[in-house]
Amino acid sequence: MLSIVELNRCLKDNALLIGIVRDLLQGVSWAAKSSGYIFYLTDKYANLLYIAGDTRVSREYEELINFGVGVNWGEAAVGTTAVSLALDENSPIFWISEEKYCVVLKDKACASVPIQAKDGSVVGILGTATDTDGLLKSACPVFDFLLMAAAAVQNYYQRFEVENVYYRIEKSLSLVLGEIPEGVLITDQGGMIVEVNKSFGALLGLDISEAIGKPVDSVFPQVSLPLSRDLTNGVQLFKSSYGENKHLNTEGLVSRKLGFKDASGLKEYSIHILQKKPEKMKNVSGSRPFQAKIFIDDIIGESREIKQTKSQALIMAKAPYEVLIEGKTGTGKEMFAQAIHNSSDRAEAPFVSINCGAIPDELMESELFGYEGGAFTGARSHGNPGKLELAEGGTLFLDEIGEMPSNLQVKLLRVVQEKQYMRLGGLRPVSTNVRIICATNRDMESMVEAGAFREDLFWRLNVLALHVPSLYERKTDIPILIDYFLKQHSAEQGLPYTLSDEARNLMMTYSWPGNVRELQNALKCAVVYAEDGLILPCHLPQHIVNDRNIHHEEDSNMPLQNAEKQVINQALSSCGGNLSQAARMLGISRVTLYKKIKQYCLVR
Repeated sequence: MLSIVELNRCLKDNALLIGIVRDLLQGVSWAAKSSGYIFYLTDKYANLLYIAGDTRVSREYEELINFGVGVNWGEAAVGTTAVSLALDENSPIFWISEEKYCVVLKDKACASVPIQAKDGSVVGILGTATDTDGLLKSACPVFDFLLMAAAAVQNYYQRFEVENVYYRIEKSLSLVLGEIPEGVLITDQGGMIVEVNKSFGALLGLDISEAIGKPVDSVFPQVSLPLSRDLTNGVQLFKSSYGENKHLNTEGLVSRKLGFKDASGLKEYSIHILQKKPEKMKNVSGSRPFQAKIFIDDIIGESREIKQTKSQALIMAKAPYEVLIEGKTGTGKEMFAQAIHNSSDRAEAPFVSINCGAIPDELMESELFGYEGGAFTGARSHGNPGKLELAEGGTLFLDEIGEMPSNLQVKLLRVVQEKQYMRLGGLRPVSTNVRIICATNRDMESMVEAGAFREDLFWRLNVLALHVPSLYERKTDIPILIDYFLKQHSAEQGLPYTLSDEARNLMMTYSWPGNVRELQNALKCAVVYAEDGLILPCHLPQHIVNDRNIHHEEDSNMPLQNAEKQVINQALSSCGGNLSQAARMLGISRVTLYKKIKQYCLVR
């Protein structure tokens, strides 16, 4: 039997389980008091915690075998019983055998059902006992009740167990967040604030006392924090490096971001960590001239294609190998290169880019590898570092790698294979620690087959291949990109820009051979001419408007519209631009004529 101290500790440790059983059995106490049965609860060590039921049977058991709270009912104490068997086998036991170690129990019958925690471990036993005569009269109904009661107890216990864990975690989290100097903001996938600490509000000078449960945009209007996307359960997908975060419109502050899903895998959350810029980061542009500014969330799009590409890029960022990014002109290959760098463990190191097609062949070697003093006529006396040296410890991005001269391909192969290179005019090799990311808009395999690019170098650079989809492959992103760029222009110009339906239709059906870059430039052109903020077809570049084969090959109304436009234009010319006369000539109202002029972008 347990001592008083041990019993009090045992009752305290199992208070939740005891409370659930007590409440359940009190609900049927009117029937249990004269049933001939007693009901009991033990802990996982077979110590009796609670007894209820027929008081006559309870007293009888107490007198015969000292059956009471604090008594151990395990096999070592009283021999084999339903309790010991249920604990050993972790399954319900109906025990009526006369083969019992304890003599006084030979004419008694009992049943026990284990109660399991969320992880499947046994936390207690709910059982019933009676004499064999009582068993014969009502065994099945009582045993059925015991099974249902144990199931109910287990269900309630597991639910409270989970809620208690979450409560403790939430309480601990709040206590920890309240003591750290960094600002922490947790948002769900809808942008609602789940948790925020006082430091976050203090850094921004805002009141956060009623922030939880509200949209982040309404509580922190000057902070634009993108939501997490493409998350995997429990895995950190991205982490911005220290630096000027373009999503944070507050000077002197930097932020980092983590994305995760909850245990169910259904809910997505973002954790934004905000702090003052460390002293060593003052004048970042001066101390870090080669810095990647693009993060994975800066790449706009919600299509399946772009999401998959972003997800692959984040996976590649964690590996130390070379990456070859393939995609058409204007798809954003360098953006992905910068995002990979900023998501890697080299994020604090330089990101240096060089366009292999923009530098003359005779200058390419010194640009890439650097040169020693006096290496050639006109060279600096102290020499000059190359892009490889400037990228030390970080990432070297070789754009348009297919344009690299063949004589330099051999030297680049040595860099990839041996991590060494020679400066122009140098006498000894220089070791290097850089990650090389290349990009091309050409068919590299065809170039290899044609002998225009070294096969051994191609396979060295093509360890991880990333295809950036064209805008034609991700058409569902076109309206998202349009709205994104228009929002940018609106903020820059202080004028809200919108697209007319006709202009939007033109942009949605155009093939965009220049991809995102062409779309962005088209909108730049449009906002220049749209002085009132409404972008009409006539404000778009002419080649988009005139692209009839793509836009209108299935539009049966276009011949009629073209004819209408021509007739209106002729009427205006005949009337010298007088709207009233032209309207009478056409047989339409002046208002209708004005609408048509605006629709077809006609000049009066």
